[in-house]
Amino acid sequence: MRIKYLITVLVVLCLAGAAYCSVSSAEKKEIKNGAASSTLDDQTGVALTIYNVNLGLVKDQRTIRLFTGIGDLRFMDVASQIMPTSVHIKSLVNPETLQVLEQNYEYDLLNPQKLLDKYVGKEVKLYTKNPYTEREEVVTATLLSNNGQPIFKIGDEITFGHPGRIVFPGVPENLNAKPTLVWMLDNDCP
Repeated sequence: MRIKYLITVLVVLCLAGAAYCSVSSAEKKEIKNGAASSTLDDQTGVALTIYNVNLGLVKDQRTIRLFTGIGDLRFMDVASQIMPTSVHIKSLVNPETLQVLEQNYEYDLLNPQKLLDKYVGKEVKLYTKNPYTEREEVVTATLLSNNGQPIFKIGDEITFGHPGRIVFPGVPENLNAKPTLVWMLDNDCP
C-alpha cells in the first residue's frame, strides 16, 4: 500500500556565530549580489514527526552563511508536496536580526514541455541522423512556437515535426530541477 504524505515543513536556519555576519572576501564570491543558497550539504540536523492525517512536520536545521542587508536565500532540496504557507524560518543565533520580506515556492520544475516553452524565440540546435552516412548532422534553428509540437525557423524556412533531437544551450534561470523555497530576507546582523 502506497502511503502519501503531505509534508508540513518547519525550517530552522542555524547560524554558528557572529563570524557569519562579517563575510570575508573569499566568501563574498560565494554570496553574490545579496543572494545565497542552501542544499542538503548544509544540513546539520533534521527531525520528523508523522501524524495520523497524512501530514508530517519536518524540522530542517542548516548552517548557512548569510549576507548582511537585503537579499535572496534559495532553500533547495525541499519536499515536492510541501505546504509553503506552513514554512517558518528563523536564525538560532540572532532571531531578532533576521526578517522575512517575501517568500516564494518555486515549483516550475524542469520537464521537456516547459523547457521548450522557455526557449520560444531563442536558438536551439537540431540533431538529425543522416540515414545514408549514419552521422548526426547539426543545424541551428529558432524555436518559434511550442503549441502542440515545436515549430522551428531554419534560415528562411519554417518547419515542424523534426525527427531528431533538440539540444538546448542551458537550463533557464527561472526553471528549477527540484522544488525550491526562495526568501527575500533582511539580515541586520550586528
